[in-house]
Amino acid sequence: SLRIPPLRERREDIPWFVGRFLRHFVDVHEREHVAGVSEDALRALFRYEWPGNVRELVNVVERGVLLCESEELSLADLPDALRDGRSPLVSNAAAAVSDEFMDLPLGEARRRIVEDFEKRYFEHHLRETNGVVGDVAQAAGINPRTLYEKMRRLGLRKEDYR
Repeated sequence: SLRIPPLRERREDIPWFVGRFLRHFVDVHEREHVAGVSEDALRALFRYEWPGNVRELVNVVERGVLLCESEELSLADLPDALRDGRSPLVSNAAAAVSDEFMDLPLGEARRRIVEDFEKRYFEHHLRETNGVVGDVAQAAGINPRTLYEKMRRLGLRKEDYR
C-alpha cells in the first residue's frame, strides 16, 4: 500500500501542479493568452487547506483558465473560498460534529465521524445513481473495488437503492 500525503501536507508541490494544469487547460480550452499565475493568486493557493486535495486544485485551475481575461490568473479568477482564505467544507464539517464524540479518545472519535460521513456520502450517491456502483465510484474518485469494500464495511447494498 502506498500512502500519498494530501496536498495540504506538501504545499511545495502546488506551483508544479498549477503550472502543469494551467498548460493543460490553456491547450484544451484554447485560451493561449493565459500564460501564468499572479503572485497574489499563488499565495492564496498556498494558504488554502485543499479539503478536495489535488482534484479540487484541478477544478480551481480549470475554472481560473476559463474565467481569466488577462495574461495571468488573478485572485478575481479564483473561487471566493480561496480569495477569502477560508475553507467552507472544513468549517462546516467541524460545526456539524456532534458533542457525543467529544468525550471519546481522538482516534475513536475520528474513526466514528469518518465512518458516519462515508456512510451518508455513499447513501446519497447510491440514491442519486439508483445503486450503480461504477457511477458512485467515479463520483467519489475511487476504484469500484474500494467502494465495494467500503459498502460491505458500512452495511450498504446496491440492491437497496434500485
